[in-house]
Order: sequence, then structure tokens, then C-alpha cells
Amino acid sequence: MIAEKRTQLPKVSKKSDLPVRYVKETDVFTVDDVLTREEARKIIEAAELQGFEHQSSRGPAFGEV
Repeated sequence: MIAEKRTQLPKVSKKSDLPVRYVKETDVFTVDDVLTREEARKIIEAAELQGFEHQSSRGPAFGEV
């Protein structure tokens, strides 16, 4: 049996009144400042401990940006 890696996700502080910006009417939107820089860094570290790696697109020749 293979031991499964378990990483504790960092705590994220509650935020209120975050602005929602719609990009495509009501289908696509962004929400800025959901995570602080430190919260984002800790989540990335936790993901990398689980084996996540940065993946980039193959580029415009494949219809990707």
C-alpha cells in the first residue's frame, strides 16, 4: 500500500465587499483580492508539496494563449 501525502492547506482570512468585475456579461467574471499575497504563496507551496507543477500552454500555434 502506498502512503498518501497529506498537506494541510493554509488558513484564508474572511474578506467582505470584494468587487466583482464582469468580463462577458454574466458568464465570466473576476474577483480581485480574494487572497493576500501571503495566502496565495502558502497555497502554492502546499500544492507543490503535493506534486503540482507549473504548466504552460503550447502557444498560439495550437490555438492557445
